[in-house]
Amino acid sequence: TPKLTPELLFSVVAEDRTLDLQAENPQLHKRWVEGLRLRFQSFAGSPDLALGWPESIQK
Repeated sequence: TPKLTPELLFSVVAEDRTLDLQAENPQLHKRWVEGLRLRFQSFAGSPDLALGWPESIQK
């Protein structure tokens, strides 16, 4: 089994579940996190939508 590497972990959080993932390297981690953030902002229509959320989700 692959070893968990904290700096490569990220989560996709929904109302009723969380999907925890680990990238293979720092470059892929950055690409996934930035891509998912941009997709969410595009879907939500506003990058400010998450301002009322816990800080851990906004990061």
